[in-house]
Amino acid sequence: MEAWRILSCLEEVLVTAQKRSESIQDVPIAVTAATQEQLEYAGATSIKDISMVSTGVVVNDSNNFIFPFIRGIGSFIQSGSTNSSVAIYLGGVYFPRLSSAALELDNVEMVEVLKGPQATLYGRNATGGTIKVRTATALPGDELSGKLSATVSDYNNRRLSAYASIGISDTLAGNAAFYMAKRDGFTKNLAATNRDVRDGSEVDGVDLDSLETYYLNGKLTWAPTERLQATFAAYTTKSEDTAASGFQ
Repeated sequence: MEAWRILSCLEEVLVTAQKRSESIQDVPIAVTAATQEQLEYAGATSIKDISMVSTGVVVNDSNNFIFPFIRGIGSFIQSGSTNSSVAIYLGGVYFPRLSSAALELDNVEMVEVLKGPQATLYGRNATGGTIKVRTATALPGDELSGKLSATVSDYNNRRLSAYASIGISDTLAGNAAFYMAKRDGFTKNLAATNRDVRDGSEVDGVDLDSLETYYLNGKLTWAPTERLQATFAAYTTKSEDTAASGFQ
């Protein structure tokens, strides 16, 4: 009886693995779902950290290209025109290029990892599986809410995260998220030279493992009736990451 009471208190997990919202217990797919709170607890700040919340997943990083592997299926081919064997989606939009899929997991609603071939619903580029990032969505009637956080640590590491959400009217709502991360390099390539910005002189060594990332995400939700809801979303990002770089 006590076990039944504990199970009855567990919150139902709704996923969109089959492109519709349903309980994770009703999905005939191997799915791992992690909320924003679970991602923060695990220390997963970007899509490179997915392995912290899902077994059988490895995400390699090189020169800001990411190479996701699910159950050993993936590819190390690095090219601006190369499609990954693991499909990556942000808010339902497919990211075809490895160079643009290094997403930050900040102010998201949930991350779903679908393991195994998903070609039926997600195309031939989902041989190994699919990683879906669901961003937070504001609903009409919601009260004004927001979150602001900042982090400062070694190597001049600075991170700023801001999120705001509001129900504008009975049929309209909007939210926006901003994220910034900067970090000085902590590895020096002594085989390269750089120029001092102060006087233009050459300086031995180039810092590697530096980071400078910005992104802005906005969504507008329109729900004129109980059965009709339309979402308009925009996402822009800029990233200069020399992590895992052997040269510069």
